[in-house]
Amino acid sequence: MPKPAAHTLLWSAQSKTYTLLCSDSPPQSLVPGNEEPWVAWLTTHSSFSFQGQSGHLNVLKESRQRGAGYWYAYHTKESHTRKRYLGPTAMVTLALLEQVAQELSSSPSPSSLAQAPPAPSSEQKGVLLSTKLSPPRLPISLVERSRLLSELDAVHTHPLTLVSASAGSGKTTLLSAWAASSRQGEDLLSPGSRLRRWTMTGHCSTAYLPAQGGEDGSRHAALARGSPPLDHPNELAQ
Repeated sequence: MPKPAAHTLLWSAQSKTYTLLCSDSPPQSLVPGNEEPWVAWLTTHSSFSFQGQSGHLNVLKESRQRGAGYWYAYHTKESHTRKRYLGPTAMVTLALLEQVAQELSSSPSPSSLAQAPPAPSSEQKGVLLSTKLSPPRLPISLVERSRLLSELDAVHTHPLTLVSASAGSGKTTLLSAWAASSRQGEDLLSPGSRLRRWTMTGHCSTAYLPAQGGEDGSRHAALARGSPPLDHPNELAQ
């Protein structure tokens, strides 16, 4: 990152010329197409700031062991600096400075490149939801848990039953085995976060339950918004 330059080459839209502002000499007017005064100035200086028609640059001549050095342009945007090779002094024309300033100023910033991923479509959401509402296939080797299956038969006396246990304990397998044996058509929601669970419950109730009024209608509306009902569901612990 170069230091702020003590000299500035400034474009004037009113006079259609460039003004060279230096701390060690009076302002100098430069007309596009007449490069001799400009090249003469470059040979005795090593840095300047360019404020052109198309953007701004900080320009610095970097010395080399062989040769008189080469010029580089720097452009900073949103704390990110880009560097562009300009060449030896004879190549650093006013037209080249305008071209590089335009290219670097119009380049997308890093923040604009890191865009947020697109939101899933309603169709994609529907496919994802259908996998959460469908019981998975049972494994070939299955250990039957008769006690828990018997307790699950009591769900018919409750509007909603929550199976709670630690991760990996077999909640989904248990419910899949019970659903396959009962064939009652109950709606199953795979385990997940509390908010996601109630959100899927709302989708499930919207898809399968008829519209109701009164207290049941209020609960149904709360589920559709992804909010848990006020009273506690029946909870089965493994």
